[in-house]
Amino acid sequence: MNGLNNMLKRYSEKFIPVLLLLSIVSIFCLPNIYFKPSLPYIRPEEFLLPFLFVFLIPYRKEFFQSHYVKLILAFAVYVLITIFINFSTSSLSDYFESIKLIKFAVFFFFFQKFLPVINWKNCLKFILLFLFAFNILHYFNLFHFNEWVMPFYADEIQLKYFGLNSLLQPDTKRLLGTMGNPNNNGLLFATLFFVFLLMFEKQSEFIYTLICTLGILTSQSRSVFVIWVVAVLIYWVIKRNEFRKYLWKIMILAFISALFLFEGTKSSQYITSVASPQKIESSQSFKGRVDAWRSMIDLYKMKPIFGHGPSKQFIYANNFYPEDEYLFFAFRYGIVGLLFYLLLLIYPLYSIYKSKMYMNKLISFFGIILFAAAAITNTPLSEPRLLIMFAFIISLPPVSLNEKTLIDRK
Repeated sequence: MNGLNNMLKRYSEKFIPVLLLLSIVSIFCLPNIYFKPSLPYIRPEEFLLPFLFVFLIPYRKEFFQSHYVKLILAFAVYVLITIFINFSTSSLSDYFESIKLIKFAVFFFFFQKFLPVINWKNCLKFILLFLFAFNILHYFNLFHFNEWVMPFYADEIQLKYFGLNSLLQPDTKRLLGTMGNPNNNGLLFATLFFVFLLMFEKQSEFIYTLICTLGILTSQSRSVFVIWVVAVLIYWVIKRNEFRKYLWKIMILAFISALFLFEGTKSSQYITSVASPQKIESSQSFKGRVDAWRSMIDLYKMKPIFGHGPSKQFIYANNFYPEDEYLFFAFRYGIVGLLFYLLLLIYPLYSIYKSKMYMNKLISFFGIILFAAAAITNTPLSEPRLLIMFAFIISLPPVSLNEKTLIDRK
């Protein structure tokens, strides 16, 4: 076994940087892969999993000793238990929920262990520039982008009504982006906003933060917008002793936001409705959320301890759209599953507390705030790409930016 470990460590230096880069690019940039409409889609990063498993063999003890990995794997086992308790073993798709958690554990450990071997900050720069170009082409449908490219990223209904109302008349454009969903796309840009705000100190690099701001605003997600504003206010409170240093950033962000929000066209009416509770309460999206919340509460009450299991066939058959991840996990896995879910969100705060990497701590802290708050009206950790993005964000606190490599050599 030692011979195998040594051989894998020798090859690690060549292949792990490639796997890291491919993983990050896949999460942020690549669409789902569909082989048949009747089969579940596959994420491109899932093709990397066999290689990740192989190169983690020399570090298997560390993997299983990680408290957070143990928590994720225990949750994966618990999901299987709920499947058997509910006698739903005939639904193959339910088992993918356990597999998704195992994938989450592997990527989390892989990022935490090996991220320093690449310049991940520059990697994110190039990715954001790609996202900016992608979303410009999509927003204005340049070169028939929405007919040729966007079908790979978004479903037919989302594209049909992009920039149109139910009567197919011009209406608010809500950026779908590489996530194929305005809420998820908004959360993607909100997360990257804090990465660039915290990690890049040069004035010229502030342009990346502005790109993220435009991404948040054009995604037109009211919930993400509110969360982002609150998180930014928390950030300025934390940095209050350096207020003068960051004053110019505040002024530019405020100007860009005001220019978009108050220019008075259809493009801003949806997101500005957040200031009018009456408009929100009368909107179809709010009524739909309330109905979904009531349904999940009623289903939870039927099986409050262990829940109904993943219940994917039930969700597909009823076109069920959960609009709150806390209630969604309570309905699926009962109070025990909800506690597991809360621990997935809260336990990384322990790594933040222990870490000496100040900026990394703040990135993870704000990432957790964004995901935990977004889960009130959406289901971010149920989306495979956002789940791995969350793994990336929470893996940062222990990561050193000064080490050239963490790959052991002999």
